[in-house]
Amino acid sequence: MLKIAIIVSNPCTGDARVIKMAEAAVENNYEVHIFATQGKNTPAVEVKNGVYYHRLEWKIPLLVGDKIYFKVLRYINKKLFSSIIKKLAPFIKYDLFTKVFSDAIIELNPDLVHAHDLICLPLGSKVAKSCNAKLVFDAHELEVHRHPPLPFIQKKFVSYIEKKYASKADAVITVGEHISQVLNQELKRNDIHVLYNSPIIKESQRNIREDLKISKQVPLIIYVGKVTPGRGVEDILNMLPNLVGVKFATIGPCDERVRSKLNMMASKLGISNRFEILPPVHYEEVVNYIKGANIGVIASDLTALSYKLAMPNKLFELTFANIPIIASEFVEIKEFLNDYGNGTTTDFTKLYTNVYNISKFLKNNEDYLLDHDKYQLIEDKYSWNTQKQKLAKIYASLLK
Repeated sequence: MLKIAIIVSNPCTGDARVIKMAEAAVENNYEVHIFATQGKNTPAVEVKNGVYYHRLEWKIPLLVGDKIYFKVLRYINKKLFSSIIKKLAPFIKYDLFTKVFSDAIIELNPDLVHAHDLICLPLGSKVAKSCNAKLVFDAHELEVHRHPPLPFIQKKFVSYIEKKYASKADAVITVGEHISQVLNQELKRNDIHVLYNSPIIKESQRNIREDLKISKQVPLIIYVGKVTPGRGVEDILNMLPNLVGVKFATIGPCDERVRSKLNMMASKLGISNRFEILPPVHYEEVVNYIKGANIGVIASDLTALSYKLAMPNKLFELTFANIPIIASEFVEIKEFLNDYGNGTTTDFTKLYTNVYNISKFLKNNEDYLLDHDKYQLIEDKYSWNTQKQKLAKIYASLLK
């Protein structure tokens, strides 16, 4: 049986894109191993749905702490030590990540290495050369064009790493057409594959309206995904006092600092009873859980090219739940909504029109519901079943 080693720089307990790809490969009779970082309360070794997980400790201060000069520095001045490590980390993390994982993956002797995100790519390249394996690089975003913008020297270094390794990978995959065009240009390739972040759709035992204890008559606006600053949540909260009777809920991870800040903001605005931060739902159940909401919001700061060209999970989760979408002026999302008519875009920075635009969209949201034919068109092109067939072809072509 051919072996695939998948490398990811998180514990991979909820990384839907990585887990879906791994389990799809198992379905195609590959032996699949995910090499991930050790997380809190996660086993170092486990087998789940046919995928082998290997988790190793990944903490930069621990990795450099065995050097005598760093030991002395930490002993003399812990703050200075931490400051220096923080400044060095963007440049040394690639070599350190390779140092931690390379022996374990080379011992597996995989036939194909699938590196997710740039930090995993130099490691993937080393393993592929050592094992005479094929290398796949999965670019989840434009690393050179992230938000906040990288300092000049760091940006040049990231660009160098990406060009050095990704230009020579046997296959490169990314998440959207426009991002693939940028990567083709920057890596001097013309063969980058696009696999969209489409959801697996399974039944959910719960529904968002039940959890919120609201009837179908209550207008409901939702945000799906990690709750962080700059994703439009604060914008909707500021509108809520003037959106009479409307409920707003987020569904996804939210750290305590952000939760406290948003709840305090809602309290000051006098809309605490109309705002709720709901916990994450398993990625396979999101679509059926959120069904019945009136509007889904996809907003972001668009100054970074990586954000401007994004095609995130939430776009497809909202679409397959048939929830009308109002989004920032993302390039490819705007094209998608124009093509299928299931939403519109707006400039959330124009604060004076936000309440009017949301109110009008709420009033006419049924005009943006997908009919059977359009839903079928979307399913044919964007469903997870279609994406995993593309992945199977990529793997098969490399391993023939």
